[in-house]
Amino acid sequence: RAPSTAAIQAAVNAAAGKIVLFPPGIYRVSGGITVGRLGQRIMGTAMTGTTCVICASAAIDIFTITNGFVKIENIELDGNGVGGNGILFQSAFRSVVSMVDAHTFTGDGFRFDMPVGSNNNFVRCEYCRANSNNRGFAVNGFQTDNNGLVFLDCEAQSNTGQGLLYRGVGVRIIGGQYSSNGTFGV
Repeated sequence: RAPSTAAIQAAVNAAAGKIVLFPPGIYRVSGGITVGRLGQRIMGTAMTGTTCVICASAAIDIFTITNGFVKIENIELDGNGVGGNGILFQSAFRSVVSMVDAHTFTGDGFRFDMPVGSNNNFVRCEYCRANSNNRGFAVNGFQTDNNGLVFLDCEAQSNTGQGLLYRGVGVRIIGGQYSSNGTFGV
């Protein structure tokens, strides 16, 4: 398919507080998609046996979460060897990412970075996979507002660096597998 960046961003912007549903298919993006509305929900069809893949065609972060109570679920994110990060969390208070597969990013599958004054408290990653990235799940630098993060039955394998890099307080790792990574699992 042709690049879908503008159409996806327009759908996300128009659906404030509603669901943006991605039907089966491959969506190529050349620019990042900002999910900035409180309560936004992005949902693919990956768990129904069909495939919804969002594929980077440039060194970008596919999704950047900039507001709270966001949910992204059932989507495969393909860095295509050129993409920056799968999902970048910035001020994602009480957001949930569930059943998302992020692979082949030159950056991280799931990255938690925070501008001054923002808040990534109480974010949950559930049943997510991060394979063949720089790092699987990365909370870079000690940030007091990355508290209460939960990683539930997530998987990080074959990443160049760490499977899960965490610097912060209050992380909970429940189940999952973080093995066969370049430097260490957790």
